[in-house]
Amino acid sequence: MAKVRVPIHRTSPTQSVLIDPAATVGAQVGVNLLDPDGKLVPWPIVAPATGGSSLNTTDDLDEGQWNLWFTDIRAQDAVGGILVDTATIDFTYTAGTSITADLKDLADSGTGAALVKLTRDAKGRLSGTSSATTTDLTEGVNLYFTDARADARITLQKAQPLGLATLDAGGKLDAGQLPALAITETFVVNTQAAMLALAAEEGDVAVRTDLSQSFILTTAPASTLANWQELLTPASPVTSIFGRVGSVTAATGDYTFAQIGSTPTTLAGYGITDALATITPAGYIDGAKMVWNSGTSLSLTSGAMYIQSLAKVVQFPSLLTLSGLSLTASTWYHLYGYLNAGTPAILLSTTAPAAAYSGTARSMTGDTSKRYIGTVLTDASGNLYNFQQSNDRISYNTNLAAAPFTVLSAGRATASTNVSCTGSVPITAKIASLLILNSDTSQVVYFANTATGAVSTTNFLSFVFNPGTATADYPVGTNQSLNYMYPSTPAGACFIRVVGYIYER
Repeated sequence: MAKVRVPIHRTSPTQSVLIDPAATVGAQVGVNLLDPDGKLVPWPIVAPATGGSSLNTTDDLDEGQWNLWFTDIRAQDAVGGILVDTATIDFTYTAGTSITADLKDLADSGTGAALVKLTRDAKGRLSGTSSATTTDLTEGVNLYFTDARADARITLQKAQPLGLATLDAGGKLDAGQLPALAITETFVVNTQAAMLALAAEEGDVAVRTDLSQSFILTTAPASTLANWQELLTPASPVTSIFGRVGSVTAATGDYTFAQIGSTPTTLAGYGITDALATITPAGYIDGAKMVWNSGTSLSLTSGAMYIQSLAKVVQFPSLLTLSGLSLTASTWYHLYGYLNAGTPAILLSTTAPAAAYSGTARSMTGDTSKRYIGTVLTDASGNLYNFQQSNDRISYNTNLAAAPFTVLSAGRATASTNVSCTGSVPITAKIASLLILNSDTSQVVYFANTATGAVSTTNFLSFVFNPGTATADYPVGTNQSLNYMYPSTPAGACFIRVVGYIYER
């Protein structure tokens, strides 16, 4: 079989040896490499000696180009050459000396984290976390609370200055920890002998019912009278009243007006503070007159009036005024007096008064706390008609030549004819003040009202001659109207104007 040439070393490709392909794989020269004759191949045969020496180890060879000798420095340089810094570690290699690794500085994030418990495996690797408690911490200088430690601390403070007071077996304070106390007892006796026989201690008091006096023991023994000191009380500056002592009740004749200092001039001076409400009738009203100021202003003078809901008379001591009124045109308004949170006040309302509750006195319909005072009328522009009040009479101070004051113009009826005055006479008035003109020259005009029935020449209340005028207070009844007629068709006519009215309040 042909031999195979095998280089002795890759650094020396020219030095080779012919090896039988069937030779033992891995055989070494001089150890177990055999020639074709089965003999051991020595080194001198494979690599003839040069200069008289043999190649037995690597020390017998010069360092070639490729297979360099191993040295510590070369090993360190090889490692240092592959070192690469990481995000958290800086590597430093000092040739032939050392390799160092330093952790990079970590920036402060500014945020903290809760205390956690860390669990690591056998190799020190972090394998888990959980919330930490004091149970996971080894006790340091700051000791953990325990019942035993608390009890020991409390025990140290018992019966110590600035410490804790203790209780005895009965659950009471230990007498040895209390300051000295003086407990005073009181004894009631009715004789001196009983007082001196008392088992009293210093500070005890004896009440002597026989003397109406009290004594305190200033020093022992209690059997010595001198040791008892009377407890002094200020003498009463009043010893008797009108010659009477004890519980004295004032009696008739005890005082005179001279002793009082003056004679009362009013009922209140005699202690009668609500006399006006108790001695006056429920319909009482005095003063309290309406005053026209302008088309948008109305006043009430001072006065007094009984108010139904209060069941007493209320004083209205000063002028009260309503101003800046915005009223509905051609409408009756009614004025009421009342107490607004205890203060007298007035109200102008279209709500009519109810039927009289006492005499002619009225309250607002549905509200007995408001007393009716009077009624006023607005014109076609919503302004108050000018008027003047005197007692319970209202007189109009305005043009009477037109509605609603002219209630009959050129009347020539020859049969009983009704004339309504409701446009200028309120529901609380039963008497109208009328100005009547009869312009006929030959006939009398007759008048009556609903109470007398149909007017005729034989059934009438009044008449006006021909020609003639009359100004009179005429009863118009509860419907504020009257009847008139001529005996026959007149050449002239009848004219009736309302100049005012008398009303009830």
